[in-house]
Amino acid sequence: MTETIRILFIDDEANILRSLERVFIDDEYEILTARSVSQALEILSNLSPVQVVVSDYRMPQMNGVELLRTVREKWPETVRAVLSGYADTEAIVSAINDGQIYRFIPKPWNDTELRMTIATAVKQYQRLQKEILYAGSLQKRIDDLERENSFLVQRIAVFDDGIAPGEILDILPVGVVVLDETMKIVQSNREARLLLQAAAGGEKCDDQDLQGPDDLSIYLNNSAFSDGQGKHLMFGSIPVLAHAALLESRSSDRFLVAVLTRETTDD
Repeated sequence: MTETIRILFIDDEANILRSLERVFIDDEYEILTARSVSQALEILSNLSPVQVVVSDYRMPQMNGVELLRTVREKWPETVRAVLSGYADTEAIVSAINDGQIYRFIPKPWNDTELRMTIATAVKQYQRLQKEILYAGSLQKRIDDLERENSFLVQRIAVFDDGIAPGEILDILPVGVVVLDETMKIVQSNREARLLLQAAAGGEKCDDQDLQGPDDLSIYLNNSAFSDGQGKHLMFGSIPVLAHAALLESRSSDRFLVAVLTRETTDD
């Protein structure tokens, strides 16, 4: 949906405001007018956004530059211009240099030049909006990176203390086996290796040659393992309760994780 472009003209002379409205009668702007500072501020408070505000320099309550300074404080994204027929160039140039106003529009104005000035002011507003959106998205990315960095720092701090992930797995009282989609064991902890060696008849073998009993492979190949009930198996003479779960890596690789718990037997 196209954003409504609102232009607010402020002048204490009604005929000036009517003339300004006629200039933009064929443009797709919503032209707003105010004859006082208080009326202008009320319009700005009730309508959002007002992209461009043009104020006469000579206003009864405060001059146009002072009004536009207030507008800048309350609605900093609004593009501001001052309209003047008096020789107040020094104050107006100072306001332009200080960033209080974007343009000076002479009175009487040239209709074509006025329309071009307003069109340029609208483009300035739109450019600023894009910069704000970009800055916001950039800040969000920075915040995300800072959170990720904080997490990594915590992980590194743990590893620097001499505790590596493999060491953590090796001290667990249960066996943990990670298998790829071809059912090849890609990682196992100390307890799992002991159980797998027991299943192989107590023969020692390299990690890459470790294999579980056939009924473990059948269990892992069966999608029913996701019911959470587990499976009672024998690893040689050792009764084991096996549980399994699917694991997907960040690169979308899928793995099976089997947790093997020795079962106690009643004598």
